Amino acid sequence: MHLGVPKRMVQLLAAALLASTTVSVTSCKDDYIYDDHEPDYLGASIYEYLQQQGNFTNMLRLIDDLGYRETLVKTGSKTLFPANDAAFERFYQSNPYGAHSYEELTVSQKRIIMNASMINMAYLSDMLPNTSNPDNSDNGGKGQALRRGTSSTNMDSVQAIPGTTLPETIFWERFKDDKVFLTAQAPMMVHFTPQMMNAKGITSNDFNLFFGQPYNGSDIFVNNVRVIHPDIICKNGYIHEMEEVALPSETMAEAIGRLDNTTIFNKLLDKFSAPYYDGGIDASVKEYYNGSTALRPVIPGLSANDSVFVKRYFNEQTASTGPKGEGLSSYGMLYYDPNNTTFGGNSDMGVMFVPTDAAMMEYFNGSEGGYLRDSYGDWDNVPTDLLATFLKNHQKRSFMASLPHLWPTLTDETSYAIKLNEGNVVNTVLTSNGVVFVIDKVIPPIDYKATYASTLTSEHTKVMKWALTDNWNNLGDENAMYFFMYLRSMENMYNLIVPTDEALLNYREPISWQLGGAARRIWEFYYDADKNAVYADIYYVDENGEKGEMERKMTDQNIVRNRLTDIIDMNIVIGTNDGTTLGGYVNDSNANYFLTKGGATIYATGKGTDVVFNGGGDMEMGIEPAHVVYTETGHPCLYDSQNGRTFFIDHILHDPVKNVYDVLGEHEEFSRFFELCMGDEQVSTNFIDDKDFVDIFGTKYSKEAKICGIGHVVNNFNNYRYTILVPTNEALDAAFAADSDLWTWEEIAAEEDMAVKKEKALYLLSFLRYHFVDNSAYISGAAYGPMVYETGSRNEYDRFRRLTIGSNGHDMTISDETGHTARVLTSTGCYNYMARDIIGNAEDPQDATRIFASSRAVIHLIDRALTPKK
Repeated sequence: MHLGVPKRMVQLLAAALLASTTVSVTSCKDDYIYDDHEPDYLGASIYEYLQQQGNFTNMLRLIDDLGYRETLVKTGSKTLFPANDAAFERFYQSNPYGAHSYEELTVSQKRIIMNASMINMAYLSDMLPNTSNPDNSDNGGKGQALRRGTSSTNMDSVQAIPGTTLPETIFWERFKDDKVFLTAQAPMMVHFTPQMMNAKGITSNDFNLFFGQPYNGSDIFVNNVRVIHPDIICKNGYIHEMEEVALPSETMAEAIGRLDNTTIFNKLLDKFSAPYYDGGIDASVKEYYNGSTALRPVIPGLSANDSVFVKRYFNEQTASTGPKGEGLSSYGMLYYDPNNTTFGGNSDMGVMFVPTDAAMMEYFNGSEGGYLRDSYGDWDNVPTDLLATFLKNHQKRSFMASLPHLWPTLTDETSYAIKLNEGNVVNTVLTSNGVVFVIDKVIPPIDYKATYASTLTSEHTKVMKWALTDNWNNLGDENAMYFFMYLRSMENMYNLIVPTDEALLNYREPISWQLGGAARRIWEFYYDADKNAVYADIYYVDENGEKGEMERKMTDQNIVRNRLTDIIDMNIVIGTNDGTTLGGYVNDSNANYFLTKGGATIYATGKGTDVVFNGGGDMEMGIEPAHVVYTETGHPCLYDSQNGRTFFIDHILHDPVKNVYDVLGEHEEFSRFFELCMGDEQVSTNFIDDKDFVDIFGTKYSKEAKICGIGHVVNNFNNYRYTILVPTNEALDAAFAADSDLWTWEEIAAEEDMAVKKEKALYLLSFLRYHFVDNSAYISGAAYGPMVYETGSRNEYDRFRRLTIGSNGHDMTISDETGHTARVLTSTGCYNYMARDIIGNAEDPQDATRIFASSRAVIHLIDRALTPKK
């Protein structure tokens, strides 16, 4: 039987117990009545109560054998969590020690069981979750404690670990042919009480995921065992009788190592462990286990020359250097030590989401993690700095902030969504320092699940890795490119096209190629590991457009960044992400022309791994398309990620070399329109100071900004993308014949009335600009529209005039403001011509070292002129 006392009486007796304990400690008077005997109303001591019940024989033997009898007989303040003999009989049927009777328990095992069952302070069950450190809570700390220290110490268990079972790292190497003696931190007791669950907001469903049963609202669980008889009051403390023998809980690291379905994760985790020497612990262990009594036996095999170590895991809080003081920043660290029993203090602890072996291999061999397989062949070969990023993304610092009912909005420690639900949980282990959720998926960190992940591991993409992650450890660098920040967005979807290092050895530098002739240069980009920088060797170009002799090196990082930015902007194609599916993969699409992040357009055709890519410059020169490369083992370097798809290709995609002026000028079909766009020098001179008059073409020279166009550029272009609809020569003749207000430049130049001259000049320019459309519209193989576009022409209200464009994928129709319809003449082949206007960072184009701005255009021949509404 046990002592049943009304709750109010329990609280009064508790106060009396604490008062008597306090007086006995602090009083110095000789006539204190309890100096020679205990208060009668408190009943038996803890030890006497266990004797009186008659069914705690095993617990009493533990107390006697370990020398605790006197402690638990006298007055004091202890809390004991004993199991009765029936529970011990069940324990002997199955336990981690393999002991089938009390006699088979070792001294160390007895000490572990006993000390984990006792707290060196008196706690009623409703006081157990209270803390004097309220963590700034509004309730004064009531219900805030999840854990408490027990009588356990790091002396309770010292193990000799065979060298053959140790992690295969340099930190354990010296013990491989022998053994190492390890002791651990004292485990803390984990308790779930109604008060704590209410205060912390732990739901019944949360509890069910921890314990495999719903919570009834009143039970107390200690170290995963239910308390069946709480609040038994004794004169020197309290007893809370347990349903089963409550062993100390293992740590998260120990649980992961014990489970048979988390062996891969455990092996990787152990790469971040090491034996740490603590002279104080070593001396204490040897002094205590000196063979002086049966309770202090000599540890077998531990000589005076051996040392006792503590197994710790490299982490940012308590072990940021190795066991010999080594720096670990390049090796990698976890967020916290999963073997540290005190992590989180009394009111919290950690959480680890641990993928099963099957989940680890599915990820490694699948399209999302296949880049790791292609680069390293096996999980064990992945560099530790990358592994650290992966492993710690499966850690959460706060159990209370990671309760299952919070998972719909749960993020990793870098604030990116984890996307986990209870259906992913295979099993749960509640440990002394956290909860291990074994799950059926991996939780890759943001840098693993973004499209640039595959560049981080490949030996063939060092230049692009540097460019995409440029200075990601220094977010204050205003010159860095920061593409990784852009590509980390999980709300968007990207096609990332990655030229290999070999491909980047043949870059036709855009400024020099637009200048043409002897000015042309080819750059070879390369990564310098010693300086963690990308440089370029610059070569002359021969008459065939091939690489000649080397001219010089380009070491200016900002100029290198300028060109790499231009390349990468052209190699990102944005798709769609509706929250459930990703779309717009270039190798799944019916379209052939794709708009890139920087406003360029690339051509792609072919499905799956047969996809090929071309830039406008490559098509100009008749260069073979870029193909997806393959690994030495025959795997295509095409990888899916959580926000897109990545393609490694065998040569750079180049923008058009020709600008709009060049493209219009070299085709007879465009000749009449080109002549009109060239304007008239005399008329331009007449209105050189008139801000209303702006020629179609110019140099965009600015002495103040120190910029200039590379050749003739379209004045109204503004670092954007455009479509130019060019009427045939015959269509233009018809337009002039039909509109008496539309004069040729010769007629305007001959006009002597300056007001009329200006009126007709502006009318002609407005007519021409009506054929320059904001945004790029290609005949791409995919249907779209009709869509309304603005043009470069303004009406009398100073608003941009509009027109409508639609395509069935093979043809294009354009409707103007007057209701007339024009069609692209695809039969002539004069459509989808690409051009690029570049502005350099110098007053003289020959001196430009950077691309200051650029605009892209697509040019189509149409069968009639477009007429703006008058």
